[in-house]
Amino acid sequence: MAKPTRRRAVPRAVWWSLAAVVIMGLGAAFQLWQSSSQVMQPLEVSGVYLNKPQPVVDFTLVNDEGGAFTKAELQGKWTFIYFGYTSCPDVCPTTLALLNKAQQQLASEKADENTEYLLISVDPDRDLPARLKQYVSSFNPAFSGATGEREELDKLTKALGVYYKIYPPEADNEFYLVDHSSALLLINPAAELQAVLTPPFTPATLADDLKRIRERYNAINS
Repeated sequence: MAKPTRRRAVPRAVWWSLAAVVIMGLGAAFQLWQSSSQVMQPLEVSGVYLNKPQPVVDFTLVNDEGGAFTKAELQGKWTFIYFGYTSCPDVCPTTLALLNKAQQQLASEKADENTEYLLISVDPDRDLPARLKQYVSSFNPAFSGATGEREELDKLTKALGVYYKIYPPEADNEFYLVDHSSALLLINPAAELQAVLTPPFTPATLADDLKRIRERYNAINS
C-alpha cells in the first residue's frame, strides 16, 4: 500500500505576497475604471462638447500680419475661433469684449498658457490684414485675426458648420451687412474641433469651460 504523499505547506509569507498582488491589481483596475467612467461622463458646457472631436480641414488663410495662416498654426495649443467681421455693428464687438474679459480672468489665474484667440473675418473685401489687426488689438493685444479668399473661407466654414451670408449694399450705399453664426469654436491642440460654445455666455463661463474641457482632454490623452 502506497504511503500518502505529504503536501508541503505554502509559507505564510507567500500567501501574503499573493494577496498583496491581487489587492494591488484590483485597486489599479478600479482606478482605471473610475477614470474611464469620469472621462465618459457628459461634460456640461455653454454649448456642445464633442466626445469625438472633429479634425479641422486643411486651409490657407492670411493672418493680420499678411503672412500665411494654415491648419498647422492651430496645432499644439488651444484656440478660440470666432467668425465675424470688423464692420459688425453688434454681436462681434460684444463677443470679443466678453472674450477679452475671459482672457483676463484666465491670465489672472495663470490658466491662460498655450491659448490663442482668433477672429476669422468672413468679409475679406473690407477686412484687409492691417484693418483686421487694428480691430482685434483694440479689444486685446493678445488677440489675432485672419481672413482669406472666399473659396478657402467657404471650405472652412462649411466643414465647421459655420453660417454666413453677405447682403449686397443698397443703391448709392457702399455699406453692407454680413449675417453670421455667433458661436465660439474651441479647437484642441490636435487641431480638432472640441466644442461649440453658444450664447448667452459670460467671461466666467467661457473661462470655466476652457479649464474643464482642457482638464478632460488631458485626462483622455495622458
